[in-house]
Order: sequence, then structure tokens, then C-alpha cells
Amino acid sequence: MALRQRTEAIQKYMKNPSICKQCGLTIPVRDSDKVCEVKKKKFCSFRCSAIYNNRKRPRKYLCKLCNNPIGKGRTTMCRQCFHKNMATKTSDTTKGELKIRRCGYQSYRSTIRRHAQTIYTLSGLPQRCRVCDYGKHIEIAHKKSVSSFPDSATLGEINHIDNLFTLCPNHHWEHDNGILTIAGSGRGN
Repeated sequence: MALRQRTEAIQKYMKNPSICKQCGLTIPVRDSDKVCEVKKKKFCSFRCSAIYNNRKRPRKYLCKLCNNPIGKGRTTMCRQCFHKNMATKTSDTTKGELKIRRCGYQSYRSTIRRHAQTIYTLSGLPQRCRVCDYGKHIEIAHKKSVSSFPDSATLGEINHIDNLFTLCPNHHWEHDNGILTIAGSGRGN
């Protein structure tokens, strides 16, 4: 009896079948499906459902500042706009405010270092050691040391592009410890 009822239900369904919204084909009744459940379906497969629904989503994610394409994710800005935005926000912070806001000396110094790196990178100047022309790993050095600035100096003054230059790690250490003299840096012997 159940088999006959199922056959009748399928025949009745085939007179007025559900049509897939994506491909336009009849949605088939599989052996494990109930006919009443198949009537409710709008797509014949997960593939057709995904194609249909993903058409509504934007294919490209754009930077909110420059409208260049960016990878999908949580970010709303491209890397370059993010760094420009952060450099602008941080430039008005004074050295004294930064000391208070950061929990320790290392955190305060690394904020200044990151800001200097961003400013130098955005400037487009060559990223090679000024002494030996090494370019695989460079560090941003300050001509006038950070400690010589008063607490009222802003990061924009400390990390002004005229106060920054590049050195390899070895020459940076020598410069910071007074072994190496760079013309116009105001440090060293």
C-alpha cells in the first residue's frame, strides 16, 4: 500500500513539479526524499543554491579609502592606506603621552620604531644600508636620537623623514653605540 501511495504521489508531483531557481530543471524526487519535502525545495542541489545565492554578494572587496581591491576578511583598508592612516593618527602623539600610555619602556620604544618604519616605507626612499648597501634586512635609524627630544616633541617631529635613514643591523648597533659616524647624524665620534 505504501509503495502504491508513493508512486501516486510522485506521478501527481510530476504533473506540476518544482523547478530549480538556478538551472531551470525539474527538482527530482530521490529514493530517500518525501514528495512533500521535495515540493518545498527551491534548488535541485547545493551547487545550484550556492551559485544563485553568491551572485548577490560582491565579488571584490574594496579599500574604503582608495577603492583598490583587497582580500576578503575583517580588514576594510588595503595595507598602504592602513599604514598611512595609522601614521597620521600617531604623528600627533607626544613622546610624554606615549610614555604614560605604554606600560613599559620597551613598548614605548617599539611604538616609535614601528611609526618610523611606516613613515620611511611610505616615503618610497631606497631600503638599503647607507654604509654597506645591504638590502635583505634593514632597520630605520634616527639621525638625532630619540632620547635627545623633549617629552613635548610629537612622534611626527621625532620620526620626520629628514631624521630617518636606513642601516643594516650591524651598522645600526655601531651607530647607536658611537662606533660608527654617519655624516649629518649628530652621533658617534
